[in-house]
Amino acid sequence: MTDELGDVVAQLKSVLVDYGRTADPDRLDEAVSFSDRVTQDPGFSDLHPEEIAATWSLGGAARIYRSRLTDHPRDPDDAIAWCRRALDAAPDDDPNRPSYASNLATILAERYDNDKNQPDLDEALALFEWAVPAIRAAGRQASVALHNQGQALTELYNISHDLAVLDRAIEVLREAVADTAQPRSVAGGYLTSLAHALRARAEA
Repeated sequence: MTDELGDVVAQLKSVLVDYGRTADPDRLDEAVSFSDRVTQDPGFSDLHPEEIAATWSLGGAARIYRSRLTDHPRDPDDAIAWCRRALDAAPDDDPNRPSYASNLATILAERYDNDKNQPDLDEALALFEWAVPAIRAAGRQASVALHNQGQALTELYNISHDLAVLDRAIEVLREAVADTAQPRSVAGGYLTSLAHALRARAEA
């Protein structure tokens, strides 16, 4: 296995890209299994810190995707653990670090949707507040993070009924919708989230 460590990031990316192309859940199982083997290899700690962080992140992404299939009930908790390791392992100057924070925030918010454990939502919102501006500052597309942040803010409004929170959610979701580079199917999801927030504002 040690011989494979040099291109582990490329291999994991390839499997996840193939999953995106085929929607074959077996590809996610393959990515999860491969990432387990890699991170347990004695040579893993000798990789560059950015490669270590990327491996944890890609393994976390595979678990996030698989958790949405509802076939593996431990995946949300495992995904959070892996995304935390990615964020912890990434050097401060790693340009991917804000994206790792956004990924962790996203799966925390998804676990909140299932368990209604507010510390998950609070942590997710704190991570988004740092990650979204940092993603933009790095010149990267932030619409996915903005959409997820807007949804998390809407969930917070459902708890607090604070109109300032809802107005912030609407503002963030408008920014996500404004990204015309997104595929129509993705943009449609963003518009639906914005419509729900606007409806809540009208009802309030």
